[in-house]
Amino acid sequence: MTTARTRIIRTEQDRHAVANELQHLPLNKPWRVVVDFYVPKRSLAQNRLYWLWMTHLGGYLGYSREEMHEELALMFLEPITYTGL
Repeated sequence: MTTARTRIIRTEQDRHAVANELQHLPLNKPWRVVVDFYVPKRSLAQNRLYWLWMTHLGGYLGYSREEMHEELALMFLEPITYTGL
């Protein structure tokens, strides 16, 4: 069994490399190809800094860091709607 591979495409050279890889896949078995937008995750250092800010800002405003996080999420993020539960 072949291991799944992820490719990030940022340049024309990247695009050509992926296209070349697809052209050379053996067709004796089916392949699943998924193309999705790449959204990088925060680094550990960025995450630590974020929670440091939540701690300080929350302390200044009278919230815990988790409450401050929730308040900012309500203000700036789109709500998550669950259906079919």
